[in-house]
Amino acid sequence: MVERPNYVAVVFISNNSWVVPTDGEDARRFLVLHCLDTRKQDAAFFGAIDDQMENGGLEAMVHELTHWNPEAVSLSWASLRNPPVTEGLRQQAGMGLHGPAARLVNVLESGVLSGREGDGSVFHYALSDDQPTRVARHHLVAALNPDTDRGNMTGEIKAAIDSFLGTDADGGDNKVVINYQGAISPATDERPLLKTERTRFVTIPALSTLTPTLARYGRG
Repeated sequence: MVERPNYVAVVFISNNSWVVPTDGEDARRFLVLHCLDTRKQDAAFFGAIDDQMENGGLEAMVHELTHWNPEAVSLSWASLRNPPVTEGLRQQAGMGLHGPAARLVNVLESGVLSGREGDGSVFHYALSDDQPTRVARHHLVAALNPDTDRGNMTGEIKAAIDSFLGTDADGGDNKVVINYQGAISPATDERPLLKTERTRFVTIPALSTLTPTLARYGRG
């Protein structure tokens, strides 16, 4: 087998909303641009481009790319390894979220943590914009992993909590009594106020402080 250096550079053009398979961790590998639709179906505009490319334009473009010097636009070759983080890239990272991370982002955007425990009982929290909200850890786990009735803190859930709420959000083995709301009562059309026994908890920061974190994923 003969090995050669890889000089492949790839450009993807797509009409699909999700193109780049990134969740934000490896987003540095991509530059994502959104094209305006101002020239959509403009036959004269694209016809002129075709004419140019067929009459020396292709050769001129290759010459420009192979002789281009980034210093001409106040850049360096090293800076090209750090493409700009565009809003398009942030949106792609948001669409690349899945599982507990995607569910946690939905919770933070809606400001509501709600779900059912393994026994079917309902829990509901209205998260605060201005103050941290303590929630029972088993409630948060149930909301982030609704496909199981086990309340285990999986690696995916811990990673989502660390990434979006902070590494100190999980209260660890500390236990407190948590106030929350239950299912809406048909008689009063209101949610009753309930309390847990002393239980492990997670602190969700004030939602207003999470805006920069969500913005990295084109959310919020």
